[in-house]
Amino acid sequence: MTDDAIERGGASGSKQPPKAVPTRPRSTLRSSGLGAQIEELALAAAQLETTLPAKIDGALQDGLREQVKPVGRNLAESAA
Repeated sequence: MTDDAIERGGASGSKQPPKAVPTRPRSTLRSSGLGAQIEELALAAAQLETTLPAKIDGALQDGLREQVKPVGRNLAESAA
């Protein structure tokens, strides 16, 4: 490693604190329409939180049912 690379990496002892990310005031967010979009996104997320588990459960049950039917038949035939 060169001295120049070390200085650029901050190992020279002159560490600077990270710069703050500029943020917009809430009034600017509301006036720009971002507030409404954020509210719509929050609503969509809430709807997914309530409906998605049931949909996943149903899909898993259907998939398992289809995969287990042949196994059940094979066991019934071999037991007979």
